Amino acid sequence: MSKKTQSSEGAMVEYVTAMIGGQLFGLPISRVQDVFMPERVTRVPLSSREIAGVLNLRGRIVTVVDMR
Repeated sequence: MSKKTQSSEGAMVEYVTAMIGGQLFGLPISRVQDVFMPERVTRVPLSSREIAGVLNLRGRIVTVVDMR
């Protein structure tokens, strides 16, 4: 989802919003590189609760953090 608001200087700013754990978060669209739904996340044994696992993103192994 995206939303437009007007800044104090009068310029329009667009935001990408997401619901995470029932709470609404937003980032300026200029700061977002990719938006995707991971197909497969591999769990990491003995990792902390915050680490959901790892996934392959265009040939790179990326750590997935559970923001909830």
